[in-house]
Amino acid sequence: MNKIWFSTWKKAHEELAKIKARELREFDYEKNQKIIDDMLEAALMNPRRTTGTGLVIQQRLFRKLVNK
Repeated sequence: MNKIWFSTWKKAHEELAKIKARELREFDYEKNQKIIDDMLEAALMNPRRTTGTGLVIQQRLFRKLVNK
């Protein structure tokens, strides 16, 4: 069962990577410049500061799963 699951997700990952690469290649940046500028401006106006990478939180969640 795990082999089938792993194989399925590996194939999905490969296909999604191809789709992402194609979309980035074909994206019309000039046509969408206003949208891109607005998104960057919004990010600058509303910065979210973090004090870490979230790794400690992730490890805590994994530990909870292991202890169940």
